[in-house]
Amino acid sequence: MVVQLSIAVFTGSRAEYDLLFPLLCWLSRQVAPQGLTLLVGGEHLHRKATVSSVLQADADTYGWQVQWFSSELSATVQAQSTYVVQSVQHLQASTVFETTPVDCFIVLGDRVEAFALALGAFYQQVPIVHLAGGDVTEGGCVDDKLRWLLTELATLHVAFSQASANRLLAKGVAPHVVVHSGSLAVDNVLNTPLLPLDVLCQSIGWQLEDIRPIVLFTQHPVGVEGELSARYLAQTLNALRQANVRVIATAPNLDGATDSVNQSISQVITQSQQHDAPETIVWVETLGRQGYLSWLAACNAVVGNSSSLLYEAPLFGKPALCIGPRQQGREHTSNVCFVEYGEELVLNGLTQVLYNSAFIAQAKQAVSPFGSGCAAPKIGQFIVEYFSKTSS
Repeated sequence: MVVQLSIAVFTGSRAEYDLLFPLLCWLSRQVAPQGLTLLVGGEHLHRKATVSSVLQADADTYGWQVQWFSSELSATVQAQSTYVVQSVQHLQASTVFETTPVDCFIVLGDRVEAFALALGAFYQQVPIVHLAGGDVTEGGCVDDKLRWLLTELATLHVAFSQASANRLLAKGVAPHVVVHSGSLAVDNVLNTPLLPLDVLCQSIGWQLEDIRPIVLFTQHPVGVEGELSARYLAQTLNALRQANVRVIATAPNLDGATDSVNQSISQVITQSQQHDAPETIVWVETLGRQGYLSWLAACNAVVGNSSSLLYEAPLFGKPALCIGPRQQGREHTSNVCFVEYGEELVLNGLTQVLYNSAFIAQAKQAVSPFGSGCAAPKIGQFIVEYFSKTSS
């Protein structure tokens, strides 16, 4: 039965949108036409030319509305840190809740733009559904504090693991507004058709006969590191060059504390694009949901500091090398090897995940703590039942 609810869902980054996608699809089948709106901002605004066609195509196919926030800001604000720009931008954009009736607002994770917009919804008395609450990050990011601030603002809480649900309950969140769903990443893995290796290689000009190991690589900056984030990325790239591997590398998030940090990181990537042989390192802005999962299935190891090392990699039995503190304290399984920054340390880690037969076997047997699928219907039913009751 179609329900009469108005639901807004915020996305600010590509990885976050991929996680939201199965929930959006489920909700689109349950909510009356025009009742589901995807609010787009954050990092998407800096990569609009790349992502807008994908977001709109999904919306047209599955039946939700797309509303973009403005990326125009005064010169004074543009000169400030990335965090200030995003916060001001989305607090301004939160006027959407003043002009559009919304029964609930769904936001995922721990990013600053998500918190800024949730704060706007809170002031307009729009109930907030917080996905991936109760997680822990100890790696020098602002993520952990922002996640708990979102917990304070939220009406309903969705935990991707039982441990996260237990943390929410221990904080005093009422059991009837918490659901342990498992991760939406599992839904994506189970429902996304994968491309074969020959098609993937052909798409970037690699020879199928090349027997060097394939590494899927993403290394995001960590806000508190400042300009060091660019240096750490350069060190990792040097280690990868020495490791006799092929690397498919995706551009990092724009998480540097200032524009100058993001520019320094861009310079490291540009230098790599200019000097590294395409047979060794290929950079792409984004692989998309199907492309990323296909490369994850095809690669020998996933490397960097993306949360996909923890969420998606164990579902494929892939060894993962997590570099630096970005995922420190996060729940994970036995497929992950953690190392600090530095060429030698990363090289040692690459040896572990690519050539240590015991570790590779351990990764293949890893059991994810994030469920076995069906997170989207569990979350969607939780939301629909709760707000159908409160609106009746």
